Amino acid sequence: MALVYIRRLFPFILILVFVGCKEKQIVQDTLDKAEALMETHSDSAYALLQTIDSEKLRTQGGRARYALLYTQAQDKNYIDDTNDSLISIAVDYYRYHGDVRHRFLSIYYKGRVLYNAGDYLKAMVAYTEAEGLAPDLHDDYYAGLLYTQLGDIYREYYDFPKSLEAYQKAEEYYINAEKDFHRLYASYDQSVIYLNMGEYHRCDSVLQLLLQKTVNHGMREQILKNKLQLCVRQKLTDEAESIYKELIASYDVKRYGSHFMTSIAEIYLAKGDLIQARKLTNKAWQVSKSVKDTIDCYITSSLISGAENNYATALLEYESGMALQNELVRKTLQHPILTMQRDYLEQELELQKYHLKEVLLFRRIYMILTFIIFIGVIILFYRMFKKKKREYARRLLVYDELRHSLLHNNSEMAGLVHKLFEKHFKMIDRLGGTYYDSFDTKQLDKRISREVRRLIDDYVEGNTYQELERIVDSSNENVMSLLREEIRLNDEKDYRLICYNLVGLSANTISVFVQTSPNNVYQKRSRLKKHIKESDALHRDLFLRILFKSA
Repeated sequence: MALVYIRRLFPFILILVFVGCKEKQIVQDTLDKAEALMETHSDSAYALLQTIDSEKLRTQGGRARYALLYTQAQDKNYIDDTNDSLISIAVDYYRYHGDVRHRFLSIYYKGRVLYNAGDYLKAMVAYTEAEGLAPDLHDDYYAGLLYTQLGDIYREYYDFPKSLEAYQKAEEYYINAEKDFHRLYASYDQSVIYLNMGEYHRCDSVLQLLLQKTVNHGMREQILKNKLQLCVRQKLTDEAESIYKELIASYDVKRYGSHFMTSIAEIYLAKGDLIQARKLTNKAWQVSKSVKDTIDCYITSSLISGAENNYATALLEYESGMALQNELVRKTLQHPILTMQRDYLEQELELQKYHLKEVLLFRRIYMILTFIIFIGVIILFYRMFKKKKREYARRLLVYDELRHSLLHNNSEMAGLVHKLFEKHFKMIDRLGGTYYDSFDTKQLDKRISREVRRLIDDYVEGNTYQELERIVDSSNENVMSLLREEIRLNDEKDYRLICYNLVGLSANTISVFVQTSPNNVYQKRSRLKKHIKESDALHRDLFLRILFKSA
């Protein structure tokens, strides 16, 4: 009954297996297409990845690949993901599987997600680990992206020398990768650092070079904004106002942040237009979003109050701005990150690498031991099989000899053999007399051994063997005579082995007569049979029938 149900369900099982395999292939094809489009058409890649149901990804490799590609697509489409649970799947998998590229990308994009979440310490840990893989990556573009991110984190904590060094490395990698657009942005980032470091001449040189190059509309806007900040810092009011007018004419300045508004307010303050300066400062307060923006508003407002001869208010605003500035500096200095923590981070990474090497070593040892045990089991089974095969061959040969003896033990052969033993009964009488006459055990052993040796020699070399062969011929259609005429054997002992075997002597006895081991007797018998079977002798079938009992 169970078999009937299985037969009925079998077609449905096949259909389910086929559908499952086809669906898995569709998912793999979609991942392949998304990966191929990632660098050139990231929006299309993201759209493709959104069509995949991640719950249908059964293997760890499939889930890791999807996690990496989806996080990568989000980043390239300016979607700032702050949850690292998805990309961690890829990091955990590619840490022990895959190539250097997948390992680097998974760690790099985990750093991007952590940076988006504001966890700069963990982001730095990820970027430092990715930096260690960069030399083996051989991808200048992604190396440039990595150093750009490192520069951003250093700038976030006012470590401007480190930030500048990272942006310069990024620019070098972009040049090698022939990524002109990214190279220009790396130069722009350097101008921002020069401005913050007070190196106005270098900042101006970089900005002038950027303005001379062909840049897109959006990048020119950023360059002009930075140029305006530089002019404000240098008190170049007229040039700053000229740049501001260009920005108003070409861009929507209403969406600019608080820092820009306070910079413009300082321009009007320098020109003596206190009303416009105050108006812009009030707008800056409205769009203020961070502590830095608040500090800028306090400082600019205190300058305007001082120009209005409202010194008490100016002092209060200035002290408020300085208090926030001191708080920001104190938090920055107390934050355990970047240069002071770099050695710690590198030690953590070294520890992770050591643990990784340990895991890989144990895996290799386990695989080697498993392989050795597997080979050992195979060898053991092979030897057991060979032993069984030899035992089976021996038993088969014994059975064949027994059948041979039973088939040929007819009355005529029995009479001839009886006559032979009757004729040579005196051998037994001689041995008995020797035993009776000798009482010394050592002398007895020697004399009996000599007598037995003489009898054996008589059967091997004397007339006794010739008589034995004539008896075998007389009862077996002259098989030995015909064999000697038609089959040429290598050795006389081979003919005699066949004769002794036909008489029915044991392998042990035959081995004494032909001076070899019992095992060699069996092997020689098999080879002689094969030799006769492959010959073109006239009486080949007779030989096989009588000597080996086969056609």
